[in-house]
Amino acid sequence: MKMRTLMAAAATAALIIGPLSPITPFVGAGSAYAKGGGDKGGGGGGGGGGKSESKGGGGKSSSKGGGASKGATKRSVSKAETAPPPRSEQGRLASELKGLMAAHANPRALERANPGSQVGRIALYRDAALATIEAKAAVEALEQEAAKAADDLAALEAAYTGRSSADILADIALLDEESDSYEAEKAALDAELAAAESFEAEQLRLQTVIDEAPAKIEEAELVVEEKEGLEGDALMTASGGRTLSDEALAYFRELLGL
Repeated sequence: MKMRTLMAAAATAALIIGPLSPITPFVGAGSAYAKGGGDKGGGGGGGGGGKSESKGGGGKSSSKGGGASKGATKRSVSKAETAPPPRSEQGRLASELKGLMAAHANPRALERANPGSQVGRIALYRDAALATIEAKAAVEALEQEAAKAADDLAALEAAYTGRSSADILADIALLDEESDSYEAEKAALDAELAAAESFEAEQLRLQTVIDEAPAKIEEAELVVEEKEGLEGDALMTASGGRTLSDEALAYFRELLGL
């Protein structure tokens, strides 16, 4: 009897809540499954789908990728900081010059240096180099003087349209001193003669410069050769017998203001 009563009550309850039964358990089960799957996927990796989606989708995989890049960047920067910098050209030249880098000494130190010291030997080289520069400047000045004389002579001769002084003197000699026009004619010829003599004097001066230039230039070039020899000897003494590269020598001379 008791059993029948219970069964009847259950049947009555089923009739009352029957339409809602399919909805409520379905919603509850879906929520629970989603939550459970999420926990497993995120926490322990039990659900294959959850774990695969998490890695592929992003957050974690993306974070790892970023971390790897950051680590690589740090290692790269660190390596760059610890690697020795490439030797500069100036450093290479300084290495070749060795003791000649004492050319950095101030001018007063060079002037007062003991000739037997390294600075003193550098000072002797500087003086020899200056003497060579002065000798070369003398050659250049002679060449320029000769070139200018040639140009000036050409311009002078092109501008002068008068007669020679000899022709004018010949006319003066032919003047009749008894003539009423003698004084006027003599004055005109004297003015013409003065212009001719001025022209001829400058012409002679310029031509003399041109004619004497080759011998003077040759003599000056011999002085340059002599000075260059002394300069070379002074350089070998200062460098300890070492032959410098063209770049090193140019840098050395720059240090000395040559």
